[in-house]
Amino acid sequence: MWPFSPRQGPPRRYPAVAIGDIVAVWGENSGWEFVDPVLEVDCTLAGIDVFHEAIVQKLPLVRKWIAELNEDIGTAVREHADRGGLPVEGYDLQSIDVAALASEDTIDVCYTSEDWADYAVNVVISNGQIVELFGGD
Repeated sequence: MWPFSPRQGPPRRYPAVAIGDIVAVWGENSGWEFVDPVLEVDCTLAGIDVFHEAIVQKLPLVRKWIAELNEDIGTAVREHADRGGLPVEGYDLQSIDVAALASEDTIDVCYTSEDWADYAVNVVISNGQIVELFGGD
């Protein structure tokens, strides 16, 4: 007789949701993730258990906000980096947290730089306006 029995417990879920050309994948540690095919950037939905189609429907709005606010975002990120003694050039759009997009028309855009080590600057945009800027590891 084999002394080991199969592990019992709730089944693990690793679903994927496809809406148009967006494929969102669930990760146990990271929640929902997908790549915006236009911006070519990772989008996350941390803390959201159910993937809502409204997120995908509002992606054109997200792209519009980022394009329209590009200059203001750049100025804010550079000023924040400068205040922290970090190099002010050479940062990149790392990811966008769209968890509050469907319910509040709010996104959290994360910028990083190879020169900043693990530091990131986040720009929170709500209804097309920058409402908060913060940084951290």
